[in-house]
Amino acid sequence: MFRCLVVSTFRRLLPTFDFRLSTFFALFVAAGCTGPSRSNEGWFNRKSPRQWLDIALEHPQPDERRKAVAALANGPEGGADWAATAFDSIARTDPDGMVRAAAVRGLARSADGRTVPTLVKLLDSNEVRLDDTLPAPGPVRWEAAQLLEHLHERDAVPPSERETVLAAVRMRADHDTDRNVRLSALSTLGYYKDARVFPVLIAALQSRDFAIQRRAEHALYRLTGQSHELDAAAWHDWLSKTPDPFAQAPPASAPSPPRSFWKRLFGAT
Repeated sequence: MFRCLVVSTFRRLLPTFDFRLSTFFALFVAAGCTGPSRSNEGWFNRKSPRQWLDIALEHPQPDERRKAVAALANGPEGGADWAATAFDSIARTDPDGMVRAAAVRGLARSADGRTVPTLVKLLDSNEVRLDDTLPAPGPVRWEAAQLLEHLHERDAVPPSERETVLAAVRMRADHDTDRNVRLSALSTLGYYKDARVFPVLIAALQSRDFAIQRRAEHALYRLTGQSHELDAAAWHDWLSKTPDPFAQAPPASAPSPPRSFWKRLFGAT
């Protein structure tokens, strides 16, 4: 638009310029008048949060719904209560898994204790028939498990929800078919000083997947302050001789095994 204005002004002055200079200048500036630039076109096509919401809820194409969810989540009102309500509904009920996963990521912006029941439903939805929640595929369960882990890091899970969360997370850590869900669930168990987590964590140490083993060892260290180098038998023995396994738990600011443990594990000097 600015270039077009310059051209119109320039045309009025054209007779007073040297012909060769004026011709060069006219060709250079007029190049911007062939149509709207992409940046201008994007500016004029900007959508309001309400428009993004309508697309996220009603567009027939899943990819367009997913893009709308992401745009709404990253927009200025992505953390508003009404947006969280929309993400909650989409995460539970959209027929497309990628749209649902995007909605769970959208929930992360404003997630608090009120978000926990929906996350538990998503984790349980493949095992339990729920009237208000469709069965969640692996990517959706993973997003839910990660967000639950993050809420535990912030100590944002209400005491009234912890028993329900523990039951769901133990189930996912023990036998979820998605490896990433298991990894997140194992980490979350490290926030529960409850003897019921030990069988699940020690069973994970016997997995052939080293990442699963290491995540279980991390959780055990967080709970007990001990490390037994991924040795399930050593953990069984230690627990059988220890009246209070949580007595030496490290502070929350030191959740990982000491450095010497990992050096011994990998044979480093």
